[in-house]
Amino acid sequence: MACTWIAILLHYLMLVVFFSMLSQGLDLLRSVLVVTSRSIVRTALPLTYGGPLIIVALCLAITESHGYGTETYCWLSVENGLYWAFAGPAIFIIILNIVIVVFVLRAMQSAHFMNNKPLTERSMSVVRSICVLSPILGLPWLFGILSLTSSHVTFQYLFAITNTIQVRCL
Repeated sequence: MACTWIAILLHYLMLVVFFSMLSQGLDLLRSVLVVTSRSIVRTALPLTYGGPLIIVALCLAITESHGYGTETYCWLSVENGLYWAFAGPAIFIIILNIVIVVFVLRAMQSAHFMNNKPLTERSMSVVRSICVLSPILGLPWLFGILSLTSSHVTFQYLFAITNTIQVRCL
């Protein structure tokens, strides 16, 4: 029973992390599209904590907590497909954040002050921006999800490297 509750709590907290990354991405997109001093807290907090709560509550209602925790680990079961209640939203958020990063980079590069700079300086700006934005928006987690759905250890290494390299970029 304790393992079931731990799995439920982990499911909720991990989804909160991803929805937080989505909120950060949407805030970044909003700051590029509209220059305003209005706070995003009114929409970010319900999205960050309410979205995962709805997903976990639906999963609990549908599965009656079957699939939360197994005999070997306290996480979502892969066998009955409950794992996709975490991986599905996570993949969706990662893809959405990739689109946001591409949009923000295009907006930055098309800004008037960047047009006068040499190509090498513009390229370094893009590399720096990707290094800073990728970990904040959770893009390295794509390797984490692939490492769980694949038996290849390569994705586990890529996940560990891309999550630790963020310190070097800053």
